[in-house]
Amino acid sequence: MATSTKIEVSKSGWVSGTIVDRDGTAFQPTTLTLTIYEKVTKTIINSRNASALVPATDAPVGVIGFRLLKADQALMTATNEFEEHVVRLDFTWNTGVPATADAAFGECIYTVEKAPTYVTPAP
Repeated sequence: MATSTKIEVSKSGWVSGTIVDRDGTAFQPTTLTLTIYEKVTKTIINSRNASALVPATDAPVGVIGFRLLKADQALMTATNEFEEHVVRLDFTWNTGVPATADAAFGECIYTVEKAPTYVTPAP
């Protein structure tokens, strides 16, 4: 996950991709969690800290796709014109015998921009 994009404050966005192994083969993880944070301060946004996603429905055969909520685009420093936010997905697999899971994560950085201020011209 490396594609970056820009989203305006208070707008929703969309994250999509595929979880693959080292050989590039897609697979469904056993567990999948989502964290969203501001890149510089590491502040968690909208209480999205290791929020559980259900692999069976959120990542069938490794394919993921979910909407970022408007609250996920809040600027952590109100005076900033823009900030970089990070979507982090942590996942595990191989939880069979032996009962030790392998784990990995992927991150996607995107820019949140302050909404433009429109000024009505004087008559």
